[in-house]
Amino acid sequence: MAQTYVEEMDGLKAMVDDARIRLRANASRSIDDINSKIKDIWAETPIGPKEFITSKSFIGDSSKDIKEQRVWRILRDDLEAIFSGPDKYGRPSYFPACNVYLNISGIGSGKSTFIALLNAYYIYLLHCLKNPVEYYGFLDATTLLFLNVAPKIDKAHRIVYQKLMAIIKGMAWFRDSGLLPEERIESVLKFYGRGADTSKMSVQEIHYMHKQERKGFSSTLPILMVRPGSSQMSEATGEDLLVGVIDEACSDGGFETIVKDYCEDIFMNMNERRTSRFMDDGLVAMISSAGNEDRFAERYAVQFEQHCLERGKDFHKDMVDFIGNKVYYKRRASYDCSPKYQVFFDTGDVFTYNARREMLDGTIIENELTIPGRYRERFEQNPEEALKNVCALPQVVTGKYITEWHKIIRHLSDREDPCPDNGRDEALTPRMAQQMLPADFGVMDDAKDTWHYCHIDLATGGTTSSGRDGCGFAVAHTGPPIERHGILYPTVVIDLAVRFKAKPKRVSEDAKGRLVKDERELDFSEIRDFLFFLDDHCGFKFAKITFDGWQSKDSIQILNKKGYLAEKASCTRESFEAMKQLWYDGRLDIFRDDHALWELKRLVDYGTKIEKSSGASDDEIESIARVCEMCIEADEPDIPKRRAMPLLGSPGIRGGGSRQRFGGRSLPGQAMRPATAGAPRPRM
Repeated sequence: MAQTYVEEMDGLKAMVDDARIRLRANASRSIDDINSKIKDIWAETPIGPKEFITSKSFIGDSSKDIKEQRVWRILRDDLEAIFSGPDKYGRPSYFPACNVYLNISGIGSGKSTFIALLNAYYIYLLHCLKNPVEYYGFLDATTLLFLNVAPKIDKAHRIVYQKLMAIIKGMAWFRDSGLLPEERIESVLKFYGRGADTSKMSVQEIHYMHKQERKGFSSTLPILMVRPGSSQMSEATGEDLLVGVIDEACSDGGFETIVKDYCEDIFMNMNERRTSRFMDDGLVAMISSAGNEDRFAERYAVQFEQHCLERGKDFHKDMVDFIGNKVYYKRRASYDCSPKYQVFFDTGDVFTYNARREMLDGTIIENELTIPGRYRERFEQNPEEALKNVCALPQVVTGKYITEWHKIIRHLSDREDPCPDNGRDEALTPRMAQQMLPADFGVMDDAKDTWHYCHIDLATGGTTSSGRDGCGFAVAHTGPPIERHGILYPTVVIDLAVRFKAKPKRVSEDAKGRLVKDERELDFSEIRDFLFFLDDHCGFKFAKITFDGWQSKDSIQILNKKGYLAEKASCTRESFEAMKQLWYDGRLDIFRDDHALWELKRLVDYGTKIEKSSGASDDEIESIARVCEMCIEADEPDIPKRRAMPLLGSPGIRGGGSRQRFGGRSLPGQAMRPATAGAPRPRM
């Protein structure tokens, strides 16, 4: 998970600490007064989660045979573990013991059913209180919100109605107590508490009551409301959110787009609302089948695992404090949840599969799994999908473009990266990169007459996963051809590859109380200055400089007026194919660049085009692919470096030509031929 997320949560943790201080400051009442309040909180003593499942007045699943149980044992264990916390006075009770519940499990593992059970038990628990609103310290005109969010609202609606409503209506306790929710008006479940049995009201009375609610005149506001929601981050804005559920948090077709993964924003928004209203009470749950490892829920899980390992905690069993929350985390395969798969293990109808993972450095991590024979054919046909959907193991991407990673690692050069990336989430501006370059960086003496090609791929913060401006920048030239079977094949040498990233300015709170990142944009003039630096001080002669489409017109005009051949050109599938073929054949001389490898591993083949996976960037690898394509297409002999040079510097443009910028002197190895009207332009 991105380190910036941890930094952003520091402000939220400070809010929690301040709230705790205020709570302690108000705790000046006598012990007798506190004890009297403790005795008065319950209108009815609640039963625990175990009895909730087995009692005939509630779920009524009292079967002793595991294979016949409607609520699987693993779901019961999770429900008991979550609802094992004390009340707000510290006495043993059945309130949530954690603030964040993360469940990434295989398809068919009962995740949606468990969320319906979790909602149902929490709703029952609140109805056992004399006054749930007063218990949490709110005015009577407050409605506690249970928000179930899914990528599409109809999915969340099905969970609320088809599962939760069926469970509530099937429980005799709610029917006999007159506490069934009102479901005849809107697509929400409204619970009005004791003494307000809406089931005995007519539809006209219900309509009138809801109309009065909207006007603020009703004396029978619901004490809690269960509502479905979509992927809009504003769903919880202004609400007293007690329970938030994010369904399909990281599965394919969920909250991610090619631009970014919106699950992080939704989780942040929900957790802010819960924490600011209820401090340590309430719960935010993320449930999903496994997704690509760059999705927010998967990154959150990985960082939580690392956090637990560093502190000697067992993340499979323990609830651990993590970034201001107490987290309960589960990752299970489908066959670990449903008891129907036990017969395969009992009869020995299983097979083993090595779910090995190939890391960026080429090392292999072995992971041998024992899987029921039912899934054998699925693993033979599509092992990546099976590992993700059945075993709940995240994959780098689905439909990855680079399928022979060992060839990529094998053909990396021993050269050092002249401008190593300082972390995917760390800022790197062109000015910083210029300072990072080695003092002796530049064109070698035997390559001073070599033409170089540059591609600059600009990305606005609105189209990047980090929300910051990014820029891929690559420079390459054609190397000496190699002979194979009597045929000369071109080679390409990558001189420089880097991804510039804007500096984040600060994290602040907007008018609606949400934490927002005020990002800084990249300065395009710094990118041009970096290009001039490579030309003037490092000896690079540029035959062509290309930009992608976004906000490149101004830079192209400036460079053309300076005498460079600059134009707009996007990275296409042909660009990636050229780079891949060069790399696979060992004809691409490229140093080890961890960020470029990270982007390369996350390219997805969509058939007609190659794109990044959600949560990833592709600016740097696109720049590399584009310069590879330019190099192998170049008709190199006798290409002029510049087009006709302006005699005087144009107003508002940095200097004139290279001779004017350096007092009429040419840099060593960069003597310019006289520009003529008929000077040929490079044919690409």
